Formats: sequence, C-alpha cells, structure tokens
Amino acid sequence: MKKILTGVMVVALLFAGSSLTAFAFDTRTNSISPIVSPTVGVCMSNAIETRDSGVIAAASAYNSSLTTALTMRKESLKSAWTNTDRVSRRNAIVSAWKTFRMSRDSAKNVRNDTVGKLWETFRNSRIACGADSDGNGSSVDRI
Repeated sequence: MKKILTGVMVVALLFAGSSLTAFAFDTRTNSISPIVSPTVGVCMSNAIETRDSGVIAAASAYNSSLTTALTMRKESLKSAWTNTDRVSRRNAIVSAWKTFRMSRDSAKNVRNDTVGKLWETFRNSRIACGADSDGNGSSVDRI
C-alpha cells in the first residue's frame, strides 16, 4: 500500500512540476496524449478559416478565368471557320488554341501559387499556435 501511495505521490509531483499540461487517454492509439487548450483550438480555427477561405477564392477565380478562356476559344474557333481561305483558317485555328492554352496555363499557375502560399502561411500559423504539441503532427493536416 505504501508503494502505491508513494508512486501516486511521485507521479502527482511530476505533473505538478511540469507545465500543467492536461492529458487524456486516446482510444485510437491506446496511449495518453495531451489535451489541446482552448486557446490553441481558437488559433487553429482562425488559421483554417484563413487558409480555406483563400483556397475557395482561388478556385473560384481559376474557374472564372477558365470559363473566360473557353468562351474566347469557342468564339475564335467559330470565327476561324468562317474564313474561306485555307491558310488563313488554319492560322486562326492555331492561334485560337495557342491563346487558350496560354490563358489556361496562366490561370492554373496563379491558382497554384496562391494555394501554395496559403498552405505555407497555414503551416507557419500551426507552429505559432502550438498545435503540434497535441501529439498529432502536421502530417494529419495536408492536401
């Protein structure tokens, strides 16, 4: 009985001397893991809001740019086929496709750059929030 009481007291002293982190039993991993403080949760919620709102805006802008590029391609191809001269028609068709590819690729590059920067900002925010201290590394939150 003395050994059990001594063991409990030692464990209590160790926890009291630590940074007062709360722990809980995680049934997924069958281990004890720290509980995330409400401050970390709010900080991460804000970081996720910023990241995902930006990703949604980037996707919307990309879709709008792609729709514009497709509409321009359609009209250019329709116009090209009204040319009676074979060489002029061919040049207009080639030009329509080239312009479309450039517009599409430009929109894709802008979207990818924007999303990449948003994720970089999110990773920095995650570190600043102290979210990695919850035992779940950043590998659980990725594309």
